[in-house]
Amino acid sequence: MIKYLLSLLVWTLALLGFHFFLVQTIFPSEWGTLKAYWAYLFLFILTAAIHIVLKKLSAIDAERVGMAFLASSTIKLIAGGIYLLPFILAKDESSRPVALLFFIPYFGLLVFESIQTSRIINGR
Repeated sequence: MIKYLLSLLVWTLALLGFHFFLVQTIFPSEWGTLKAYWAYLFLFILTAAIHIVLKKLSAIDAERVGMAFLASSTIKLIAGGIYLLPFILAKDESSRPVALLFFIPYFGLLVFESIQTSRIINGR
């Protein structure tokens, strides 16, 4: 479990570095002032919790890990939508980039989570 959390932390920090590289070089300069730390923290906690649940479930009933991953991914998407709702509904222009930049860590961590889940499923 510690090995997984360390690899998740390294992946998240690498993704954060890539994110800030994109913001500094490609995206408009005003996007560079936005704080993405909260999105990373939110998604890091969700991804770690999902993995812990999947590992516990694989010890109990390995046949249901795939379905649990699909359900947890759906819950994570809904939680992300709730997290983004204030930014999406805001009328000012500075809130829209927050919603767009949220999906860099979301999809990056989803790829990591998918790889780790396939390792759990194949490691039976």
